[in-house]
Amino acid sequence: DKELRELFDKLSLREKIYQLVQLSGDFYNDEVISVGPKSELGITQDVVDNSGSVLNVIGAEKIRKIQSEHLKKSKIPLLFMADVIYGYKTVFPIPLGLSSTWNPELIHKAYQVISEESTASGLHVTFSPVADLVKDPRWGRVMETMGEDSYLNSEFIKAIVTGLQGNCSS
Repeated sequence: DKELRELFDKLSLREKIYQLVQLSGDFYNDEVISVGPKSELGITQDVVDNSGSVLNVIGAEKIRKIQSEHLKKSKIPLLFMADVIYGYKTVFPIPLGLSSTWNPELIHKAYQVISEESTASGLHVTFSPVADLVKDPRWGRVMETMGEDSYLNSEFIKAIVTGLQGNCSS
């Protein structure tokens, strides 16, 4: 805590704000998933060098390379994030399909695999689970939810979270 507080106190207001910036991996390396026209976004190299997190970089080598280069310019390591909703290397059924198993233990095991694979690749954060209750099938992300029953949804979400966190959840 003390070391973190000291680092935080040393950061300028600009550096603290930059920590809230999340960029796509194409700002760091042209070999990763590209989402959007970089030149039109007006992001300066200073923002890139001091940003806090990165989306859409897949693979331990790429993550390690970007992190290594970033730490030459910044005091704080990047967080690497991805939409790992129903698998990383091993692809499982979509969450709506998993919920139809009615088996929280099976869902827990699937997300343990997802956690192991994505963590081994260097990811720190996943945007899962989607805990929304589906009440309108016209919503475009229905497939990423566990369904419309609040009790079952909570049981499945608990299984996903504990599967992703492993021993960190206790």
